Amino acid sequence: MSLVWRILRYAALFLAGVLLIVITTLAVSFFSGRHTLEFNGSIRSYHLYIPTSYDASQPVPLVLMFHMRSGFGWLMQEISNFNAVAESGGFIVVYPDGVGNSWADGRGISAADQAGVDDVAFTAALIDHLSEQYAIDLGRVYAAGFSNGGMLALRLACELPDRITAVAAVSSSMPQSVQAACHPGRAIPVLMMNGTADDVIPLNGKTGLVSVSEALLTWVDIGGCDPVPVVDDIDPADDGTVVRFEIFRDCQDEIRIWHYVINDGGHRWPGSASFWQFVLSGRMTRDIDASAEIWSFFQSYTLEPAYPQARTTEPFSQWGSGIEATG
Repeated sequence: MSLVWRILRYAALFLAGVLLIVITTLAVSFFSGRHTLEFNGSIRSYHLYIPTSYDASQPVPLVLMFHMRSGFGWLMQEISNFNAVAESGGFIVVYPDGVGNSWADGRGISAADQAGVDDVAFTAALIDHLSEQYAIDLGRVYAAGFSNGGMLALRLACELPDRITAVAAVSSSMPQSVQAACHPGRAIPVLMMNGTADDVIPLNGKTGLVSVSEALLTWVDIGGCDPVPVVDDIDPADDGTVVRFEIFRDCQDEIRIWHYVINDGGHRWPGSASFWQFVLSGRMTRDIDASAEIWSFFQSYTLEPAYPQARTTEPFSQWGSGIEATG
């Protein structure tokens, strides 16, 4: 056997070993946190992360993270890295799997919508299911999502205002049908993040989807907020993007509406270091960490029985200094 052949053989064995380790690691990661529940005669699945600080005698917040269309819960877990935020924040995070890798957001075009899935009822059932197993503070249940998942999060704010305390939507907007029927009966804390170069969810909207500004102003109006935001520019990273951070204040129940406009940003999860971002499109900003910003927003709000009550602490963001009013 020639030396070259031996080298090639050993190299092939090494690469096969590395590939086996990678596949095994991914398989362990996928199945270790995967759980199921029965809903309306079907088996639904979800991924769950419990922080090491969890104590069954102390109720903790719950964050529901909804994946993009053509995605699934484990992928959302990897892209957002919300497990690390849950670990440091001491809350439980769940990443449900949508039917047909999608959510019934109300547009009627996703596999879940076309199959007649009621993802609003599923979300309520999932909250009940998890609260039976873990000590969850039902006044601190939050929903966040990316793209199609963000649309579901916003729909939940409209249709489950008594169960969902606050919501966040990244690279998303509101279906026209959902916006037209949205009457939650209380001010809802909402955070949105959108890239100006997003070719999947354009700022100007598309068929069945209102523009981002229309979606944002829907929540400003529902909250009775001052429609003129205070703003700041965020640009600590030299990555070709600049983030315009807008806060709508003077809302009912002391809530706030936050909006991050990512100039030249694409259809991405801001700040993610995940390898799996390659499945997304456009430029990603590193000026902000979407997951950290979302949690800093969520943790300022709790929902009292029957009525919302904002915490006395102001919603915190590290970008809060130097903000000025703008038209």
